[in-house]
This record gives sequence, C-alpha cells and structure tokens, in this order.
Amino acid sequence: MKLTVDYLKRETRNFDLECVFVLDLSNKDIDELDQISSCTNVEIINLSKNNLSDLAGLKNLANLQYANLSNNKITSLVGLENLESLKTLNLSGNNIQDIDQFFKLRDLKNLTCLILNDSVTKASNPVCKNQPLYRKSLKQILPNLELVDGQSYKLDVEIYTEEISESKDHDFLKNTNLSPNSNSWFDQLDNFSEKRANIDKITKCLEEERQKFKKIYEEILESMEKSNQNQKI
Repeated sequence: MKLTVDYLKRETRNFDLECVFVLDLSNKDIDELDQISSCTNVEIINLSKNNLSDLAGLKNLANLQYANLSNNKITSLVGLENLESLKTLNLSGNNIQDIDQFFKLRDLKNLTCLILNDSVTKASNPVCKNQPLYRKSLKQILPNLELVDGQSYKLDVEIYTEEISESKDHDFLKNTNLSPNSNSWFDQLDNFSEKRANIDKITKCLEEERQKFKKIYEEILESMEKSNQNQKI
C-alpha cells in the first residue's frame, strides 16, 4: 500500500500533520513512504511489520528520535543518512546482509541504540549470521553506539563471557592454576578473589545497562500512549 496524505490524516485523526509527534503505522501492508514527510515534526515512528524496502521517504524527518523499522524487507539504509536527531533504531527482522550499509549512518552522532537481532522475537538479519563479530564492527563504524541488541559497549562483554565460562567449565584449582605445593598459593588466591570481584562488578554494570534500555522502551510506550489520548480528545 502507498501512503497518501489523506490516509495519514485518517490514521492519526489529525488534520494538521505537522502536529503529529508519534506515528504508529505498524502492520498496515505499507510498501511506499513518499508522503510521510508531511509529518515534519514526528519524533517517534513505528513502521514495523510492513513491506518496506525503500527508506528514502524518511530522509526529511529531521526531528525523528525513535524508529521501529523491524520486520520489513529492508536491504539498504539509504534514506537514514541525514536523521541527525535519531537515537534509537530497530532494524531487526530485515534482510540487511552487508555491514558496510552502516557506514551510511556514521554522521548520526545521537544514535546510541541499535537493534539488528531481537533475542525476544528471534527476528534478525543475515549480517548477524554472516559476520559473527558484527557488534565489534558496528562499534568501529559507529563509535557513539552504547547499546546493540540490548548489550552494552561500556564494558568488555567478551572478557566477561570468557571468565564466566572458565569459572563454570573448570574446577577451582584448575581455573586458577592453584596447587597446595605452590609457593605463591596465597598470592594466587588473592588474584582469584580479585577476578571474582571484577566479575561481580561487570554483572552489576550489565544489569544497569539492561535497566537503561528498559527505561528507553518504557518512555517510547508512554509517549505513544499520550499521543493516542491527545488524538482522541
């Protein structure tokens, strides 16, 4: 389905599209976005579960901060290059295969949260399977990213995972190379205690980042709810 100005007015229940700040057009069988630029002040948009492959229609939404484009047919990120206000972008469940597509977003300094692989819905992209280290590559391309797929860059997740794995797969003595006959038994024990303390600290940081991500999501839902209430009034 192709968007028209009249359709947007009916869906938003708003004659003046410049007054639309939250736009939910999920699951509407939309395949073209030519007229969506009429919503010049929209800040939150949900276009999930449509048939979108071309995002060029979004290029003039200068105030857009949160965009849910999940479960479409997107292969190219052309159209997102100039969305300087964009903070959160959900692209899970699409057909993005090349990590180089994200070079188109490198000027988006406010983009801190990106979703390509949704662990809850299992919606993903080929690039996540084709490039096992895609998260590391994304951080190099987009250094301002803080969260990808709900995981934080503020701590070394790979080291955390490796240390947790060691503590599970090896017994106490093997994991720390401790030996009752070792001259440095107490020194090594201190090192092990320090390592465990670091793991506890990392675990705490992870939980804080998860709560941050949850708060962002709740803020989006709250804004959408308020907008719907205002439109009904």
